[in-house]
Amino acid sequence: MNPVIVQYRPPEGLSVVEAAELLQQNSRAVVAQLIDFAARKVVVVVPGPKRRSFRVVRTDRPVGNVAESLILRAVFGEADRPGASVTLTRHRNAGLSARLADAHREIVAAMLQRGLVVRRPWALRLVQF
Repeated sequence: MNPVIVQYRPPEGLSVVEAAELLQQNSRAVVAQLIDFAARKVVVVVPGPKRRSFRVVRTDRPVGNVAESLILRAVFGEADRPGASVTLTRHRNAGLSARLADAHREIVAAMLQRGLVVRRPWALRLVQF
């Protein structure tokens, strides 16, 4: 396995997922968030038992904001605590997509409340500068 070099940090106070939402680049935001968690030692990622799988283990490091907590809860479910682990295999993660979609909706709703994005009739989202 080759090392991953983190080349991007979101603005202070934002999670990787929130920054990706602002940039409308959310298709790989969860993977980027997991890599960010691993770089910050919030999780440890190790090869899984099967080909194209990996295991994510939760450490005792805290996360920075609510959005990050929502992503961890989506990945680990109610078992989000130090030592919890989940094996992720491509296209075989029952319920994960639905939990991530729910987390994404909550994150966007919080961003709307904070005024980071707005809803407009002619555009789904606009970034507020």
